Amino acid sequence: MSQRDGTCYHEFQKGEFLGQYWSEDSLLIHDVTLHRIELNRLFRSAIPTYDIYSATRVTSEDWDKVYDKAQELGGEILEAVEEIDAWAEETFEEYDCFSIIGI
Repeated sequence: MSQRDGTCYHEFQKGEFLGQYWSEDSLLIHDVTLHRIELNRLFRSAIPTYDIYSATRVTSEDWDKVYDKAQELGGEILEAVEEIDAWAEETFEEYDCFSIIGI
C-alpha cells in the first residue's frame, strides 16, 4: 500500500465489497495500466455488470469467462489476468466472490 502513486486505482478485494477500501490483502491496478492494456474492455465483455466507477461482484464463473477471453487475446492482457488468477483462485477457496472497485 505504501507504494501507491495517486488515488486512481482499481482494487481487487476479497469477498463482497462492504464499503471499506485499501484492504491489506487486496490487489491494486493503476487506472492508467487498466486502460492501456484494455483490461476494462475485457471485464466489460466478460462481466455484464462490470462498472468501472463502482464495485462489481465477480464470481468464479465470471472469472472463468474473463480468463478464457484473455487466453484468446494473449499478450499483455493475458499476462495481467494470469497475475490476478493465482490471487483469484485463492480467494474462491474462502469466498464465493471478489469485488473490483474503481477508486
